Amino acid sequence: MKRLLRLLEIEEEQSRAALARALADLERLEMAMAATAERDRGGRRLVAASASTGELADRLAGLEETRAARRHAAALAPRITETRLAAGARQQEFPARGSSAGKRRR
Repeated sequence: MKRLLRLLEIEEEQSRAALARALADLERLEMAMAATAERDRGGRRLVAASASTGELADRLAGLEETRAARRHAAALAPRITETRLAAGARQQEFPARGSSAGKRRR
């Protein structure tokens, strides 16, 4: 019985660690998306500023920054969705495991 309890505790620890990893991955991706949005805004500001100064190099740089940011956001979006779903599944799974282990301990 002690072995079974220990196995259940190990399984719970692994589930908790997997949930923590999934949430950390999600946070990392969301921070990358926020940085990408800031890059896009910076590019648009550069384009707007170049309109008043007439600097072609700034305008081209701003357009490229905006284009790169949008490409990066397009690549991040499906990964964020996938990671959010995985984290949600882990969160749903974790309480179920914890409650079943708690019932067995009683």
